[in-house]
Amino acid sequence: MALDRRLSDHCPILLRLVLQDFGHSPFQYFNSWLKIPVFEDYVKILCGSFAFHGREDLALAMKLRWLKNRIEDWITTEKRRS
Repeated sequence: MALDRRLSDHCPILLRLVLQDFGHSPFQYFNSWLKIPVFEDYVKILCGSFAFHGREDLALAMKLRWLKNRIEDWITTEKRRS
């Protein structure tokens, strides 16, 4: 909010901080992962092993979150090996 210029030739500006939660952090996918020989096979195995019973939209959200966590763990392990 900009305030009036009573005592100065500048308009003082008031800023207010509002904490907001935007949910989970986005998943970053790197093309370099495709150079890891077994990455694609690993992802296919993961996708086939996921089981969830419920609404389809919730199942998709849960599967993507679960897949993200498994891939991040796997990539961390692969980086340690290298």
